[in-house]
Amino acid sequence: MSASPRATLELVPLAFASPPAAALEAAQHTLDALPGALRHSVASPDGAAAVALALLFSRDPQRRTLQIATLASHSEPTRATAAADATGSLPPAGQRLALMELALGSLRELPRSARERLLGQANAVVGAGGRGSLSAFLMLRLLRDALLPRTPQPLRVSPQALGAHCTLLLSVLAHAGQREPEAARAAFARGAALAPADGLTGPLPIAQIRMDALDQALDALADTAPGYRRRLVEALDASARHDARITPGEAELLAVVCGALDCPRPITSAGACAADAAAQPTSTALPALALDAKAAPADVLSRADRAPIQALVAANLVPVFGVLFLGWEAQTLLLVYWLENLVLGVYTLVRMVRAGGVRAFFEPGLFFIFHYGFFCAGHGMVLMGIATMAGMPGDVIEPYVGPVEWPGPFVVFQHLFGILQWIAHEQMGMVVATIGFFISHGFSLVTHHFVRNEDAGRKLAEIMWDPYKRIVVLHVAMIAGMFVVILSGGGSIAPVLLILVAGKIALDIRLHRAAHRARLTAALGRPDTADDTSSD
Repeated sequence: MSASPRATLELVPLAFASPPAAALEAAQHTLDALPGALRHSVASPDGAAAVALALLFSRDPQRRTLQIATLASHSEPTRATAAADATGSLPPAGQRLALMELALGSLRELPRSARERLLGQANAVVGAGGRGSLSAFLMLRLLRDALLPRTPQPLRVSPQALGAHCTLLLSVLAHAGQREPEAARAAFARGAALAPADGLTGPLPIAQIRMDALDQALDALADTAPGYRRRLVEALDASARHDARITPGEAELLAVVCGALDCPRPITSAGACAADAAAQPTSTALPALALDAKAAPADVLSRADRAPIQALVAANLVPVFGVLFLGWEAQTLLLVYWLENLVLGVYTLVRMVRAGGVRAFFEPGLFFIFHYGFFCAGHGMVLMGIATMAGMPGDVIEPYVGPVEWPGPFVVFQHLFGILQWIAHEQMGMVVATIGFFISHGFSLVTHHFVRNEDAGRKLAEIMWDPYKRIVVLHVAMIAGMFVVILSGGGSIAPVLLILVAGKIALDIRLHRAAHRARLTAALGRPDTADDTSSD
């Protein structure tokens, strides 16, 4: 397999020591080979942004047309036009890594908000059509790591999971550099023998390689110890040069991995590959790997989040039915939304156990159960007081509370259980609404936390405090609801209640979108300024 000097430009600054002469000559050759118009374009931030986006476009004309249309809907028209115009002058595959590096120099001058918008546009481009190439993913990851570097997180991954991540990276590298299955297996075996994890078998089939899995692997491995990362880079490097040549695809992957792991490549291989590249000017294009594209924060609600939001709206329509056809009063509506907070508490505990294992149920799970339960019990007692002010008998829960008062602060939980038993026995409409919330938030839980793994890298304490933010919102609703109840004298004022329900639905959607955009951004290693005020 032949290589090109263009494939080795990124290897030069990643070496431990001064680069060899062959590497410097290869880098200069790559720069000289770039069209002058492109070098001029990337000198300004706007031109660099257009070139960077053009590098993400697919070679397939039909998909590229869709990507350009998607970019136009996510940015100003001039940027989409400039990116489309730059497509025709892009260099061959072996020079694109160097061009992206040149563009990054100008893009780093952009303010943070502009860099975030650019990354949102880049994610939308790669995600357009649902599938993308490995080359596009690598360029996107390089762009993201350079413009919004990921903050290291405490390692929360088992050794077995780290081994799976190593297997994935070695598999991608083997397929990127080798077209024949036997050659890919030999490349994988070479790297696996030096990898920091034992017992690696592969390579994985191309069909099993997904962009979101690659993202998660790089993020998890970036949190390992420096020695672990150094051994992994050495293993990947050995796999790439097992045939004494490095292709553009292998060079791109190694550059992205080294950047994501903050770990340079060994100088020995950099020099050897540069010399080989200088001697062989032809290049082998990156094999086309069709990978499932990962939705990004800027595009999160357009696809995977659509169904959870529809379920959220559907669950909130149950109170609408109650107001219109069951004669629900304001106090009933407030109690239904109070029950929704309890649902969120249950699912928060599930998320904590998923993130921290069974041990998280005891620490800090038990503290959360007591503390959050205490807050919800207090709110429930206040709401029952509001209902009494509106004319409801004040002793409706007494038969369910019991004659013997629980000791100390546990009396609050006694009233909590009493309210829940009263609702279960006498308020079937509230039970149906609660089941709707269980289904809605359960669907969101599976979508966002089991499939999309948005809690990846988050601390248990961060997850634990999520639902408390919603309690603040409930406080405001309680105050407004109290005035509605008092002014109505407990009567059913359907128009006002429907306005309250509509406002609650709009607020739920806004908080839902902000929270999951922020968490997904964090899971991808990109900061986000959205307020995280939801918890499902």
